[in-house]
Amino acid sequence: MSIEQFCRLIKEKIPESCPYEWEIFIAQRTHAAVVWANGSVEEKKHAQSRGIGIRLVSNGRQGFASSSGFDINRFDEVWQAAATAIRFMPADPLRMVPEVSRIAAQDVMIFDPDIDRMDLRGREEMLNELEKKLLAFDTRIRKAYRLEWSQSTGISVLMTSKGMEISKRGTGCAAGIECIAEDRGDTQVGGFGLSSRFISDLKTDDLPARSGQLALDQLNGKPINSGHLPVIFEPWVMVEFLGLIASSVCADSVQKGKSMFAGRLGQPVASSQVSITDNGILPRGLGSANVDGEGMPRQRTVIIEHGVLKAFLYDTYTARKDKTHSTGNATRASFRGVPEPGYSNFILEPGLLKRNSMIQNITKGVRIINIMGMHTADPISGDFSLGAVGTMIENGRFTRPVKGITIAGNLHQMLHDIVGICDDAMMLGDISSPTVMVNKLMIGGS
Repeated sequence: MSIEQFCRLIKEKIPESCPYEWEIFIAQRTHAAVVWANGSVEEKKHAQSRGIGIRLVSNGRQGFASSSGFDINRFDEVWQAAATAIRFMPADPLRMVPEVSRIAAQDVMIFDPDIDRMDLRGREEMLNELEKKLLAFDTRIRKAYRLEWSQSTGISVLMTSKGMEISKRGTGCAAGIECIAEDRGDTQVGGFGLSSRFISDLKTDDLPARSGQLALDQLNGKPINSGHLPVIFEPWVMVEFLGLIASSVCADSVQKGKSMFAGRLGQPVASSQVSITDNGILPRGLGSANVDGEGMPRQRTVIIEHGVLKAFLYDTYTARKDKTHSTGNATRASFRGVPEPGYSNFILEPGLLKRNSMIQNITKGVRIINIMGMHTADPISGDFSLGAVGTMIENGRFTRPVKGITIAGNLHQMLHDIVGICDDAMMLGDISSPTVMVNKLMIGGS
């Protein structure tokens, strides 16, 4: 049964005299992947998930239930489960199904028909060529440990008792390489991956050199003496810090006191060089859509402007609590859950600095190419202590690999200590960052 047929049957099932406000979310996602190693296909994957989620609200009480598959015979059961759940939920006068927005949603480019109809056999050939390029990149690259291509297509429909009926359809693809490098008895693993809405945007030719160089850059690394040093964060490393910042500017975290930015709206929270936006209407962005998970139009929101905290990310419920408007940031992990605030495309805006010029002006510092343990960072205090791997910078040059170190500090202070933002922004998934320089961080070494 198609999602369109399922929606038509659902409309016939909804009770005519309904005592609830209701919201029905139907979603379907198809996923395919091929894993390549040692010159041949190691694994192929094909999967489809589909299902329905029903949210009912009565007098501020909310009930939710879901079911996988498109089985119309289970609709009454799921509806009743949501109705039963209402009885056990506390009343909250701010809890309601959103009205239809008066703001027109923008049409954004998120669907690639080439992905929707693509056969994996063509991707096998691509992975084979990437493996050959990787092994030819440097004699120290001993093995292509894993190469993977994946692609997906998703479609969803949102219907509500307030008269909303909105559908959206999107695609995604990703490619990644993991490899092993060896030199003088030392073995290191390097890897890099890219993802996009459109296959034409995925620059797979760059992957062998990027993943291979990351493995080579770690060979025969040694700790350095402990101390405070300038630090260069590669874009893919800075993205991990931005992920922590993104969760901290979601309104539910702020309202629960679980955010490092609680109570700081309108205040300087970073260097004046730092501007961060959340752009849900970025053309071809992985986090883009015409509407969010509640049917509110996506938008571009300035979070931090020249170091000053300007806004948080809201769904309709958290917006009511703060007497403001939704920023179009309700997200759904799947049909199995209710919407909650989340980022779309989270972007640290690029600066004007050239990467080489910035590095050439460093007398002594460290370039960080990998960090471990970001999940241990405290989202409230901002404190972090992370394992790290990188490269020593001396007199403006990369000189030797560094490993067995920790970087420790406080994210509040680190944001204020940013002294350089380059013009080399890299979109990695739904977070974008350029190369960033921090004036000093505590390096724990030997």
